[in-house]
Amino acid sequence: MKTQIFDIPNTGAKAKNHVSDTKNTLFSYNTKVAEFDTKTREMQVYGYYSPTTGRHINEFFKIFGIPTQTKSELIKNYHLTK
Repeated sequence: MKTQIFDIPNTGAKAKNHVSDTKNTLFSYNTKVAEFDTKTREMQVYGYYSPTTGRHINEFFKIFGIPTQTKSELIKNYHLTK
């Protein structure tokens, strides 16, 4: 399947969802920050870089019915260093 790219709602086109096969990958300002596997229903978050990135991650979560999280929750739940 060819990768399709969609704007994430409510991000002013600054966040994109790259969709291919079972992977949905969130890019925020061209930085890969999260990935959702539709087959396993597993979400991975790679980094929290700014409040804007946090908003983009939460908008991405909403697409898949995952509850939004605060910065502290993201850091704890996804073992982030930032």
